[in-house]
Formats: sequence, structure tokens, C-alpha cells
Amino acid sequence: MMNHEFFMKLAIKEAIKADGKVSPNPLVGAVIVKNDNIISTGYHHKAGTDHAEIDALRKMNFHAENCILYVTLEPCCFYGKTPPCTSAIIRSKVSTLVYGTKDPNPRVAGDGLKQLSEAGIKVIGPILENDCDNLIEIFRHFIITKKPFIAVKTALSLDGKIATHSGDSKWISNEKSRTYVQKLRNKYSAILCGINTVIHDNPRLNCRMKNGKNPVKIIFDPNFRITENATVFSSSEKPVYIIIRSDLCLDNKQLEKKEKILSLNSKIFPIDYDSSSGFNISEFLSKMGKADITSILVEGGQKVFSSFINDNKVNKFYFFTAPILLGDQSLDVFSTSQNIETIQDGIRLQKVETKLFDNDILNVYVR
Repeated sequence: MMNHEFFMKLAIKEAIKADGKVSPNPLVGAVIVKNDNIISTGYHHKAGTDHAEIDALRKMNFHAENCILYVTLEPCCFYGKTPPCTSAIIRSKVSTLVYGTKDPNPRVAGDGLKQLSEAGIKVIGPILENDCDNLIEIFRHFIITKKPFIAVKTALSLDGKIATHSGDSKWISNEKSRTYVQKLRNKYSAILCGINTVIHDNPRLNCRMKNGKNPVKIIFDPNFRITENATVFSSSEKPVYIIIRSDLCLDNKQLEKKEKILSLNSKIFPIDYDSSSGFNISEFLSKMGKADITSILVEGGQKVFSSFINDNKVNKFYFFTAPILLGDQSLDVFSTSQNIETIQDGIRLQKVETKLFDNDILNVYVR
């Protein structure tokens, strides 16, 4: 068991090499071992390329007699953009398959393991299942719900504020925290903020990590206030999605602006909107899922945070807390419309990770 865990940890490290590059596919890593020696390693580089098992087996010309194949995710057993991995594994004469977690894709769901077992390959697992599940949390959510995985990221003061009463928020967190945020932008398919953030801060909403990928940019803009000279439109190879009220009536001037905005590599999505609760989040998520957006990093502001939290649509929270106090007149992280009368009724979160960035503390939670 100790050897299985050791080699599975190596397979997990292989998988992480492609973090942010494989969407809509999952992160997967593989290690091939013979007599406790590593013979080959591999990982899934990006959608449409070899899966991790094939990447590792190809380096051995698919000759893996009496070898143990460690893979973080159950091998696929159907034709997609690539042939089924199970067929190649069987032909390579691998003796044992050790897997981390089962594939949640209904087209696999244990059939991959069954095919290998019926072919005479010894199947062992799950090994380090929780760690391997963490690798595919976005993929698992999207393949089951057909809607994007939602993560909320914010920097806040010790007294729970995200900006002063005048709206100033630069910078609550320190430079190391902001550098880490670039890794998050690389990880998620899209980044979302409200129009007030675009107007007041004029952000690029890009990924400034070396060799990182820029996310799709999504702007909640119910009244279509965005202008064509907003920085979000500059240097963006990914489209900008503008979310507007479905009942918004555009006059001639706004229709002219709409044509200019659409020419800037952007798309406009009308969504039902309520003046008190904001956009219909369920409708928004369905439309983003159909647009193949598998995950969204929500970066603010308060009203946007509140819309997702109050509708119980947040899967993960990244809270960067800085050692600063901003006072009771400053802006809270979010306002809740939920009627919470007792402590037992509160929204309970489970902490999964803590990181220190000098004096800043990052706490990561799931619901």
C-alpha cells in the first residue's frame, strides 16, 4: 500500500503540470512502474491530445509487459476525440492497473475498470481517492451538472470589508497574494466581475502568470453601461461576454454601441434580471454551460458575490485576509437575503486549505 501511495503521488504531480490547460477535460497523470522502478511517466497536456496513460505508454512504444500502470483517473473506454485508453492498455500487456478515482463521466462510470479486469489485468484502487478527486473537481461538477464550477475570490480586511466607503480597494492584499491570484486566473475557464468594477477600476482581467492562459471575461452589466474603450477589450484573444437584462430596450444610440461592442470579440447574453436579487443565476449558469464554460472565478463586487451566494451557487471560496481594519462604514463582502435567525441556520463552510503570503492569509473553503 505504501508503494501504491508513493507512485500515485507521483502521478498526481504529473497531472498538475497541465493545470489550467486541459479544459473541458480533467487533469490526469500516469506513472508506469516495473520492479519498483519508474519506467515512464505521462500526463494529459490539453484537450484533443493523448490521455495520460497513452502519453506514458507511447514513450515505451506500447510495450509494458509485467508493468504496473498508475493513473489518477479511471481510463476511458469509448471513442471521443481520441480512441479508448482501455484498448491501448490491454494491447500493451500491462499486468496491473492502479487507479486513483473512478471517472464520473456517465460514458465510463466503472466500465473502464470492468473492461481491464475482464481482459485479465489486475485492478487496484481507489488509491489517494480524495487527492485524485481534487484534481477533477471542476470536471466532475461540469460533466454531471452541465453547468460551470463557481469559485469566489476576494481580498478582505480583518473586519470583513472589501473596500472603503468611497469604493477604494487597491490594494487590500499584498503583492504575493496578488501573484497567486494569477495562478487562479490560469486555472479557471472564465473570470467574472460586475460593471461597477469595470467602470471604477478599468481592469484587464487577464492572466499575468508566465506561460499562463487568459480566461474568458464575463461582465455583469444589466443596463449595458460598458464602453468600447474599456480595458477588458484590449489584448484579449478570448471573447468578452457581456450579461445584460433580458428586458432591456436599447435605443438607437445603444444599438450603435452594441454593434461596436460585438466587433470587439465579444458576445452579449440577455438574462432575466430582478432589481433586488440581480440576475437569474440558474439561467446564467445554463447558458454558460452551453457555451462550454466549465468554471468561473468570480472576482466581485459585492452585489455579484451576493447573487451567487444567496442563490447557493458557489462551490469554492478563496478568502485573502489582510491585517487591516477598514471600519463599519466600509463595504461588506456580501449582503445576504437569507433569513438567518440562529447560529445553526448560518451558512457553514468547510476549510480545505490555508496558505500564508507574508502577513496575508488565504483560506480556501467549500460548502
